[in-house]
Amino acid sequence: MTTFKEISKNRYRRQILNRVLKGGCNASSFILLTVAELGKIAFESFHPQNYSFTRLGRYLLGLPLKESNWKQKTLVNKMNLLISKGLVVKDKKCKKYYLSVKGQKIADDVNDYFLAVNKKWDGIFRVVIFDVPERKKEYRNWLRNNLYSLNFKQLQKSVFIGKQALPLSFIQEISHLKLDDFVHIFNIREIDSREEITKSFKHD
Repeated sequence: MTTFKEISKNRYRRQILNRVLKGGCNASSFILLTVAELGKIAFESFHPQNYSFTRLGRYLLGLPLKESNWKQKTLVNKMNLLISKGLVVKDKKCKKYYLSVKGQKIADDVNDYFLAVNKKWDGIFRVVIFDVPERKKEYRNWLRNNLYSLNFKQLQKSVFIGKQALPLSFIQEISHLKLDDFVHIFNIREIDSREEITKSFKHD
């Protein structure tokens, strides 16, 4: 079971989530998402010559469809780093790579968050209100950071509003961290100052 420390402190999870949600990518996130999409693969697969693989992932990240623009040395170094962090595993027998449970969880979260942020708005506002005790202030920071990543706007210190449904993985983590009693999520179709609030999202 994932601990709060793992959820909140995993640097690669935060880095990859923020980069992808902002339409960017680095070598680490490229490797992680490529392995997630293709499963167990050889290192040579990161430089396909004759076919377009990981088309959806490459399109979302703004990468070339037929071959990566990452240098071989950069990919090797980042692959080794991801292995040392326990996110990628190398099968020494067949010399292929695949994601660990932790690595797969990060890839799934990235996909879940990306789909939520880019889903066509259904006209319903989501309001998140939380009252987390002071002894759990690090949980409050975790909540705020995730809501900001999902393009939610802060109305008050512990009140946020957004246009997209929250990712299932985020809701599951709220429950896993036993925050259900402190976090309340409302779906609102009609709201005062609707036009003004809607305009505040147009530049995101």
